[in-house]
Amino acid sequence: MQPVEMEQYDLIEDPASVLKRLSVSPSLAHAVQGAIYVQESVLERVEIKRDVMSQLQSVVAPDAVIGSSTSGIGASRFTDGMPIAPQVLVVHPVNPPHLVPVVELVPSPATSKASLDFAKEFIEAVGQSVVLVNKEVEGFVLNRLQGVLLKPGVSCRTGWQAVRISTRRSGMVGVALGIYGAVRNHRSKRTRRSG
Repeated sequence: MQPVEMEQYDLIEDPASVLKRLSVSPSLAHAVQGAIYVQESVLERVEIKRDVMSQLQSVVAPDAVIGSSTSGIGASRFTDGMPIAPQVLVVHPVNPPHLVPVVELVPSPATSKASLDFAKEFIEAVGQSVVLVNKEVEGFVLNRLQGVLLKPGVSCRTGWQAVRISTRRSGMVGVALGIYGAVRNHRSKRTRRSG
């Protein structure tokens, strides 16, 4: 999705200011130079994530924390036996993050306490609420809850007017309402544009 399209769906307010904050690095080493936190967001495939972690461990600082934006793969599956494993944990933002400012943290058995503590403080410092999952479980917790909550919300064809969505987006009710709001907003804009 292009920035202009994102603006049309109220996902961003000013595409030009967003683009000014982006930069392209010529290499992974250049991109992570001096970084204290790295967010990995590659494809949901263990072998690809493992390859990225292998590359990162040779260029990232030994005390940098690496969050993986996976929605269902435990970090142990792509860091097992690697020296970088204590620095890595799952840092999974809930979608859409502008409506549901909640991030799920899932450490692997090898994740250090220091890495987990830093990730928690960092995520909270940028205005997100943290849901800590103490054990790797397939599909994690928030994905399962979103799935359960989304189905009845999508099937409500006339109920939108009966639901007042709170501006407070944290907590599980916020997760459900955030999803419903995103679906409703996306559908209504699509309808207005095509109608």
